[in-house]
Amino acid sequence: MGKIVSSWEDNGMRYIVTATPIVVDKELISVFDWHNGKTPPPKIGENVYKAAVAANAVISSKEVITKSYTGKVLLYEKSFLDSYFNELATQTYTPKPMNTPLNGPIAYEEDDLPF
Repeated sequence: MGKIVSSWEDNGMRYIVTATPIVVDKELISVFDWHNGKTPPPKIGENVYKAAVAANAVISSKEVITKSYTGKVLLYEKSFLDSYFNELATQTYTPKPMNTPLNGPIAYEEDDLPF
């Protein structure tokens, strides 16, 4: 039985409206699984963990045994990983300015000017 939302009586009848919470089982996956079984780039796991802690995201873990790794793997909600990696993919690259000073003025002949 859920929580009573509303109730009333009409012509000798009692009407009760109840509500029950919808429990959505959140899918928890690892960064490795999000990358379709490919090893993610270095430091990605650490960066995802820091972002998950900052966002108060659900973090869980499980023990795995494979031929190349045995140990604990962190799990995150798939929706969190989707938003994290989609945001990472949309960030623009801004190159750092080069610190190369000019060696003096550049001399142009009148014929070299574009106008």
